[in-house]
Amino acid sequence: MERVLAVLPEEHRDNVVYVDQHGNAYVNRPELKQQVQFARPLGGGRYAWPDGTTFVEPHADFGPAAGPTPLPTPPSGWVPPPCNLETSGAFRRVLSWPGSGPWWGLYRYAAFSANVWLPDASLGQVRMARPEDTGYVYTGGWGEHPNSTVDAGLQYGQRYNDWAPFIALHGGRRPRDVVWNPGRLRAGQYALLQFYVPTDGYVALRVQGEWTDGSRGTQVGRTMVTSWRADGLLNRLKRLTSIAQTRRNYRSGSYLLGVHWSRTALGRSLSALRPWDSSDTAEECDVPPGRVTVQRDSPGDEYVSIDLR
Repeated sequence: MERVLAVLPEEHRDNVVYVDQHGNAYVNRPELKQQVQFARPLGGGRYAWPDGTTFVEPHADFGPAAGPTPLPTPPSGWVPPPCNLETSGAFRRVLSWPGSGPWWGLYRYAAFSANVWLPDASLGQVRMARPEDTGYVYTGGWGEHPNSTVDAGLQYGQRYNDWAPFIALHGGRRPRDVVWNPGRLRAGQYALLQFYVPTDGYVALRVQGEWTDGSRGTQVGRTMVTSWRADGLLNRLKRLTSIAQTRRNYRSGSYLLGVHWSRTALGRSLSALRPWDSSDTAEECDVPPGRVTVQRDSPGDEYVSIDLR
């Protein structure tokens, strides 16, 4: 753990979970060990946490299936991947430019930060009407290799009306791993969500807010993912609001309303962040049309609602 902690900012070292490439978890505080959970695959894109709670994974096809490809043209000539209308589930995705080529030097990102409002069932803001639906707010993206897809953020829990941090990997030794669930945040609050590359080949998720046990604090999860670079070269970042589904049903009765992304920022490091503006956005994708609504105050400040009633 000493080597893991050494590359994290000092203020991120209070509660750290590290998952290696073999799926082994390490912690810097003994009490964290009991909180680390690995999801058990049930098949068909569904998983279960140890307490029996089931969920649907965030789909890898939300992004370009083959990962980012360096192109010999400037950003004005780059064509982003099309919205996939055949995917299962509803979502809004905002995608950054890939950090490649001499023209894209300004778009090299290795860090993301945002304050996100976590909808609350007691306020009528969220409901998953069936086990085949799961709500998410998350970030992540792609490194150079097609198997470097990372989804990292917060997953809604219908049973307890709370939000659990997670890191999900696409590729590697197993086809899909949901590797981190160290505790749960209460619904009805703004949470700080930060995703970054502390050193080449590793990514980290930092979550800060009020936990369901009443404490306030920060959790940091880190895992190994090849081809992510700390200088931002070939990295592409994203932010998503979604209701993932095992089978597409845009009238399932589920809804996720009023997700507020604010103070959204990008940079080569957490110490060099700047607001996400229109020049950073390569693509905005809302699926399906008419079920996803957006009220945008600025490119980095928007309210997203998904209504499948």
